Amino acid sequence: MGKDKVGVIILNYRAFKETIECVESFKKQSYPHVEIVVVENGSQNESAKLLQNAFKGEQNIHIIISNVNLGFAKGNNLGIQYARKELGCKDVVVINSDTVVQPTIIEELVSAKEKNVALLSPTVINLNGQLQQPSENAENMPREIVRVCKNIFVTSIMNSKFLAFLKRKNNRSSVICANSNKLKVKAFYLQGCSYMLTEEFFKHYTGLYPETFLYWEELNLLWYVYKAGLKTKYVSTSPVLHKVAVSTDELLGFEARRKKKEKLVYGGMRKSIPLYFMSYAKIRDKYN
Repeated sequence: MGKDKVGVIILNYRAFKETIECVESFKKQSYPHVEIVVVENGSQNESAKLLQNAFKGEQNIHIIISNVNLGFAKGNNLGIQYARKELGCKDVVVINSDTVVQPTIIEELVSAKEKNVALLSPTVINLNGQLQQPSENAENMPREIVRVCKNIFVTSIMNSKFLAFLKRKNNRSSVICANSNKLKVKAFYLQGCSYMLTEEFFKHYTGLYPETFLYWEELNLLWYVYKAGLKTKYVSTSPVLHKVAVSTDELLGFEARRKKKEKLVYGGMRKSIPLYFMSYAKIRDKYN
């Protein structure tokens, strides 16, 4: 079994009950060297106090408090930097707070590491026990980015229901084989709710692309991998249970959710497009 430390980054925004449940599942890991970093991302409620009280005195659980909501990428980067620099973690798992894992998940991911593989994605299921589609599953990243941007543009022109687009936008590239639980995995695969950034990733980058607030993080992360000439890998693991969008719903609120999502998706696209015209060297210099 590996001796290197693995960091687990859990971003909390108001959904402290789900965050606590997620942390509790990671406390049971068979892998012996796990450091759990919870980033309290400016919830402006009782989250910080409750999280600190819940894990007071536990040496391997670290609560970082941000007084403002940094968004998904910057919030996770805060945790990644702490895990890497302060705790000495070589690999880092980034996972949504609305998930629960099995005791062997870290061990399974560590065992699956390979040279030049920057990103490992585990098996994820929903509350109904069904295999969850990956956020991205593409063969060619430049083509995938053009496809997604085109679909968003066409959707806005046609005045279609935006949430319907968000639900089906990955259908072309994310296919579940008939009568099986196996995925047709392509070159650039990512489960956005849960993945491991390996030490191979950190040879090139220090964290996620920091310019977006919410949405587009998956495409941008895979663009990082693509530009560095690295690979991704799907790992058939014990299932990660994803309760789906608890943090997002808390963040946006029920009534304004559709309009807010649309605004954030367009905003994320505008913030992301400059990245796709940068060289690998420029990305490293500007964002590391």
